[in-house]
Amino acid sequence: MKLSSVVVTLILTVGVPYYIYTPLPAAIEEPLKLMLLDALFRAMLQVVRNKKKSYWRNHTLYCVSLTVISINE
Repeated sequence: MKLSSVVVTLILTVGVPYYIYTPLPAAIEEPLKLMLLDALFRAMLQVVRNKKKSYWRNHTLYCVSLTVISINE
């Protein structure tokens, strides 16, 4: 149990900054705020893409099933 909590902590400690960090020019006044906003947008886009893929698969199966049903009638 203790080993798994150490592993999870280590993965989060390395993974979260890796996901958030984006190299920016030195002229940016609030780089941390911009990096966090960018990470939030990337995460939201990833969720939307996954939902879209799931919807497309379901929609395709629905269309195929309608076609098969209409052919059988």
